[in-house]
Formats: sequence, C-alpha cells, structure tokens
Amino acid sequence: MTTTTAAPWTACTEPKLPRGLWTSEKAADRAEAAGYCPFCPVAGACLAAALDLGATWGVWAGHDMGTPAGRQAARAAHAAAEGAA
Repeated sequence: MTTTTAAPWTACTEPKLPRGLWTSEKAADRAEAAGYCPFCPVAGACLAAALDLGATWGVWAGHDMGTPAGRQAARAAHAAAEGAA
C-alpha cells in the first residue's frame, strides 16, 4: 500500500498570489509577502535555509533579507528558536 502526504500549504507557493512578492524590488510588496509568513507551517525550515544559504535578498520566514535589519532579525529569531528547542 502506498501513501502520499501532501506538502503543507505555503503562501509562497500559492498560485493565486503573485510569485514576485517575495523577491520584488518594491519594499511594499516584500512587506505584503512577509505578512503571510506567520501562518506558514514551514517557517522554521525556511528561516534555517535562508541562513544556511546566506540569503541576502527576498523574504524568508517573514524576514526581508534584503535589508541589514531584516538579516539581523532573522539571525536573532533563529537563535531564539534554537535556544527554545
């Protein structure tokens, strides 16, 4: 017997949302994209991937990696999550 598990719903893969929000040149678009992230079931993995990849652009787990403040907040959130585990 074969079972399949559907991937969790994520806004960044939702076909009804503009794909370019997460990587837009416009800060307002990226802010809109970040607003979807708190509801994402894979935000922790997304954040870890962003840090592992050294992402310097786009919205990852609700953090705008295109800004120094966004990258700093992402590192702090990851450290806090690691400390809670």
